[in-house]
Amino acid sequence: ASDTGGGIVPFPFILFPKKGWTLTKILQSACNPLQTKGGLAAAYYLRNFLGYKDSEHKINFLELLRRAIYRNSNLYSTARIPKRNGKYRILNIPCHELKIVQRLINKTILQKTRVLKCTFGFYGGSGLEALKKVVKPEQAIFSVDIVDAFSNTTARAVYHVFRRLKFRHFASYYLTCWTT
Repeated sequence: ASDTGGGIVPFPFILFPKKGWTLTKILQSACNPLQTKGGLAAAYYLRNFLGYKDSEHKINFLELLRRAIYRNSNLYSTARIPKRNGKYRILNIPCHELKIVQRLINKTILQKTRVLKCTFGFYGGSGLEALKKVVKPEQAIFSVDIVDAFSNTTARAVYHVFRRLKFRHFASYYLTCWTT
């Protein structure tokens, strides 16, 4: 997802300072949500919710999350593949550990999320074949292909999807960091 328009900086929300906090403490907590009590609790909640076991992976969960928050360049590699029209499609390929987390998010959250019955792009297999089963030959079909859908999806929009799925602030923010 794009960083423009949706604004995902290390931590996009200002925390209200607690009594006795110094300016330094406020700035540190605003820059690193993992240093806050709620932020760390949300990270542990997601680790358990997703079923990520540190012992089974090269990178522990909190380190992978920290890298995602700060947009570490080692999380993705880039590849260009040619399209039929002569242009190139740019692919951002997640590293092995990030791919594992993204698959866990897909399995435990996204695949269990209901989408409108009139949409076909969210299901496995051919959307056209599924559409033929429910549409009569005389009915009109409205088909849309969104150009550069992934690169035009803002992190803010993704964050709000997770919020609508009832994840709290920090959990939604972390899920957004892993998926955009």
